[in-house]
Amino acid sequence: MELQVIRYSTSGESALGMLLINGTFACYTLEDRPRDRKQYGQTGIPAGRYRVELYEQGRLHKKYLERYGADFHKGMLHIVGVPGFEGILIHTGNTDDDTDGCLLVGDTSQVNIEREGFIGESRKAYQRIYPMIANVLELGEAVWITYRDNINGKPEPAEADQLVVADQLNFRASPGGNRMGVLFENTGVETIEQRDGWSRIHVEGWVSGKYLG
Repeated sequence: MELQVIRYSTSGESALGMLLINGTFACYTLEDRPRDRKQYGQTGIPAGRYRVELYEQGRLHKKYLERYGADFHKGMLHIVGVPGFEGILIHTGNTDDDTDGCLLVGDTSQVNIEREGFIGESRKAYQRIYPMIANVLELGEAVWITYRDNINGKPEPAEADQLVVADQLNFRASPGGNRMGVLFENTGVETIEQRDGWSRIHVEGWVSGKYLG
């Protein structure tokens, strides 16, 4: 499963965005604004592509288990592999005061140009998107989330040396091996190794080399 957060308005202390699930709009998002120099508890994570896993520890896990019950809540949605950041979760909330770098979700959004950013109906949005993501993780399939700081979706990775030229490109644990996820057209990748028509890219997977240009 592929998630995308497209940040469309960064102003004041917040960054507003849209969450897409497999390319389809799912809800609005709010987080702390990204900063060139990290400020503890006040900084959104850098643009990039990261894994999402279930996290069954911590205060929020216990709180959400009590709130939603074990039939619904399987663990917090945990964004992992972010350099310099730990404990980045997807959860409910309304303003930047409700997040320490985590991603808040909601069904309504208030522009943050002349006032503080705000998203509403957060629990409603969370209860809709959480099962879709958690169910995929429980099945053992990979979930990735890509943060973009531009609306047109063009790639931004600093080390990218090639672009995906197919609509969707599977990446695998080994050449011809198990599928780990999907890369979308115009995604920038850093090629580490090439072997027999396959390219090992920075996310530690393999893709067919003929679909990179």
